[in-house]
Amino acid sequence: MFTLSESERADEVEVSMALVKDMLKAQETNLKTLFKSMIDSFSTRLDEVVNTVASLQASLEFSQNELMELHPLTSRLTDVTKEVDQIRGDFCAMQLKTEYLENQSRRNNIRVSGIPEAEKESWEDSEAKVKAVIKEKLQIDVDIERAHRVDKRKSHKRNANQPRTIVCRLRDWKQREAVIRKARKIKP
Repeated sequence: MFTLSESERADEVEVSMALVKDMLKAQETNLKTLFKSMIDSFSTRLDEVVNTVASLQASLEFSQNELMELHPLTSRLTDVTKEVDQIRGDFCAMQLKTEYLENQSRRNNIRVSGIPEAEKESWEDSEAKVKAVIKEKLQIDVDIERAHRVDKRKSHKRNANQPRTIVCRLRDWKQREAVIRKARKIKP
């Protein structure tokens, strides 16, 4: 075996120490570079997170401000909704009353069909014809408030020669009922 002298050993240790110092310096530089890049990366990400949080905070504040501005309108909207519901109820009630009144106004009316129609016939002519037919067929004298033909002439249809129906308003409901009862007996 080969032995080294003391001075050689000291030189070797010195060389080894210098080599270790150089390696440690290189390692230190590499670690500093690695840590710096990691810290820069984390800093960039942290800046992005901070910006995102700030943006979300600004958006949330804006939304909260808008909600605060809309809050008084919700009570107004509730009031308007109640008002609309009330108006709907009133409208339905008015429709029922109107329908009732229309039915009451028609309760003295009769419809007479089959009476020949003259050219340019007036309502007086229609009234006279209905009175004559009721007197002749039912032997009843009626007081007619008004009488008129319904619908327009249908000259372009197949039944152009068929006379239009006459609607008559009788003096009272009792007369109407008497006419209807007699007419049912004659023609059920």
